[in-house]
Amino acid sequence: MKQTTTIVFILACAAVLAAQTSAPKEKSAGEPDRVMVQHILISFQGSAGTVPNVTRTQAEALALVNQIMAKIKAGEDFKSLVKSRADDKYPGIYRMANFGVTPVTEPPSKKEYPRAKMVKNFGDAAFKMKVGEIGLAVYDPKDSKYGWHIIKRLELSKADLMEAGLFDLGADDQDDGSDHRHSSDADDQNAFLLETDILGIDDR
Repeated sequence: MKQTTTIVFILACAAVLAAQTSAPKEKSAGEPDRVMVQHILISFQGSAGTVPNVTRTQAEALALVNQIMAKIKAGEDFKSLVKSRADDKYPGIYRMANFGVTPVTEPPSKKEYPRAKMVKNFGDAAFKMKVGEIGLAVYDPKDSKYGWHIIKRLELSKADLMEAGLFDLGADDQDDGSDHRHSSDADDQNAFLLETDILGIDDR
């Protein structure tokens, strides 16, 4: 009888653990249902999905991240930095749907990626920012395996949409939980958030 009780207890604990592990994630209070972001990926030799021409070391990548962040704080144009520095294809713009929100799949220009399928630190940073704010998803072998992501949350103007090839995606169809102001480049310095503000991590 004692042996049977023990087995039942172990199985019950395993069932509870399995239920907790497979339970769907939920968005945090105050987070928007959907976001649109532009990012600058800085990878290095040995990071996942390394770009063939990238030869920098991890230490050199972190130094470059700090240089770029300093330029942003000084007011340098974010889009220009995406073009000149990112290890991802320009314009590096992604639409994401939060946990528990059904992503838009059609038309292709409005396609959204589910947050659960994105790199964890990338999604965590993106959904904590307001439109116009800039933050950092810190490299981590598990939670940000492609490198560092310098991220800006967007509310796009028509000119931005045309440049990005997203002609039919208007700012009025984005549920971003903000005051729906279009953030100008002049706002970047005031809107900048340190990585400690977004992720609770300081890797500098």
